[in-house]
Formats: sequence, structure tokens, C-alpha cells
Amino acid sequence: MSADSVLSKEEMDALLQGVEEGAVTGEGPDEPLPGEVRPYDFTSSEHVVRGPMPTLDMIHERFARHLPETVHRFVRKAAETTYRPVERLRFSDFVERLKLPAMLHRVEVEPVGAALLVTMDGSLVAALVDAYFGGSGAAVELGDRDFTPTEARVAYRFLDLLLEDLQAAWQPVAELHCRFAGSETNPAFVALAGPAESVFATRIEVTLGSVQGELGIVLPEDGLVDPLREALSGALPPGDHAEAEQDWFAHFEANLQEAQVTLCARLTEREMPLREVLGLKVGDIVPIDMPAHVPLLVEGVTLFYSEFGVHKGKNAVKILGRSDDRCLQDPGLQPSCDGASGEDRFERSVME
Repeated sequence: MSADSVLSKEEMDALLQGVEEGAVTGEGPDEPLPGEVRPYDFTSSEHVVRGPMPTLDMIHERFARHLPETVHRFVRKAAETTYRPVERLRFSDFVERLKLPAMLHRVEVEPVGAALLVTMDGSLVAALVDAYFGGSGAAVELGDRDFTPTEARVAYRFLDLLLEDLQAAWQPVAELHCRFAGSETNPAFVALAGPAESVFATRIEVTLGSVQGELGIVLPEDGLVDPLREALSGALPPGDHAEAEQDWFAHFEANLQEAQVTLCARLTEREMPLREVLGLKVGDIVPIDMPAHVPLLVEGVTLFYSEFGVHKGKNAVKILGRSDDRCLQDPGLQPSCDGASGEDRFERSVME
């Protein structure tokens, strides 16, 4: 050791004073010093730069889009879903964020020869069981108890439908065959990937009645995603977009047909100054003009023209045609195309 490396008495006193005052700590620097050797694990997947895989998101989004229909087919009740984009994270981080209790279904995927994980949290399982047996839809707290055989059996049946949808969602990219291989409720016994290995996780929030649960799909990167990386790095075939759009329109049209609307026939209307309206009293006569054709309105929009009459002893209207039929349009109470006068007039008393 050279003499230059030895601290002087003044420097040692200043150093000791700094330690006592807290200005100097005994810890090393957070960042390594220039030239310092530090450990580096070349086998760790977190250091590998991966390219984007938009197709994986599109596959899972397509699966989520068909999920409400699958839930309705299973329990005959409407459900809403919220899709969360695919997230790449360590398997240990996924386990820490997992909401328990949960059913963890291991699914073998052929011909890849790997496995994926389908997760259902306790709230989703309870909601499915309640709806399956015709319950009221009230939230059920499972607490720390394990799932009953009935709850597990209902979850398995629902999983069969999910695997069919998952295979259909993957079909444009790869012909995968999914087979149920077992279930666990303890994440420690799920041998899907090592704690430091990367997985791709998708979360789908499912709202059934007043209960909100979560469905998850977890794909190991090394075993399942890497063999399909080349296909996943591109986009879905052009035909798939058209098919997805067609499916969306068909689903939207089917639900639109069930919408409740208000239908009303407007006999006539008359504009009057407010002072005349305020001056009306019992026994006054308000003259009105009877139109040749009466508009039939759906939510305030004229869709048809009709005429008033009586059917089986009840007031009724007979639809004559659509509102875009020029022969039925009667602006300003003008005669119709068939020569009807349309000038009939009547008086009606203002009742109490």
C-alpha cells in the first residue's frame, strides 16, 4: 500500500464525524463502480428482448368477445365482459397477484406438447353455480373454504365450453386441441412454469347479475408461445377480420331485435298561442283537421302511415305503408295519390 493511499489525521476525523452525523453511511453505492464485476444470468428470460405479438391480443380479444354468448348458453342469463390486454410477467408475479380462492385448471395443448392455465376466481364460480341452479344472482362470499364437489362439477362443465371457444379463437393461427388435465386450488402445486420464467396472462372480468368475477388465461412463454412465435408475430389472416366483423354484426342484430321501443299513433296536432291555451275551459271547442293518413311513430320517429279504425271492438290503426312511400306522405293535409279528399273535419269537446 502506497503512502498516498493512507488518510491523514484530519481526513480520518472528518470521516468519523460524517459517520456520526449520518452524512456518510457504511453501505456501498447503488450503482456499480466503473470496471466493477457484477453477476449476470444469461439464461434469464427477462433479459431477452422480444418483438411485439399483436396477434396474441387479437386471439384473446376474440375469445372474450364470444364469452357472453357462451355464458348465456350455459346458464341462460346475460353477462357482460371487460377484456384486459395480454401482459407478460414472471410466473411468480402472476401467482402473487392471483385472487384466492380460485380454481386453476391445467389444460394440455396439442400438438405443441405444452400446457396452459385457465383460472376462475371464487366469485365467478359462485356466480355460475348460482345462475346454473336458477338462483337470485346475489353475491356469495366463499371465504377461506374449499370448493364443494358441486361447485367444481359446474366449473368443469363451463370449462368444456371455454376450451371449444379457445380452440376456435386460435384456429386462424394454429390448429390446437385443448384437453383438461387437472385442477388445483393452491398455486404452489401448479407446475406451469418456474418462478422466474415468463408467462403471458390475460384477464377477463365477467359480470353476471350483481356479481363480478374474473377469468384468466395463462400461457408459458418457453413451452407454448415460443413454438408459435413466428405465427404470432404477424397479423391474423384477412378473412378473420371479416369473419369477426360479421359475427359482431350478427350478435348486435340479434340483441337489437329484443330492444323495447314505444309505438304511438299521432291523430293530429294543432299549434295555439299560450294565451289561448290558458284561456280554455270546460265546454270549449277546439277545431282540428283530420289528416288522410295518420303517422305511426317509433320513439318519436315516423316509420309508417296508417289510418284509424276499430278492430274487435277496440280502437286500432291499420298500417298503410312505410313513411318513405310518397303516395302516403301527406304534408299540409294535402290529398293523397289515390284521390281521397282528406278534408274530413270534426269537432271534439275538451273534457275535464
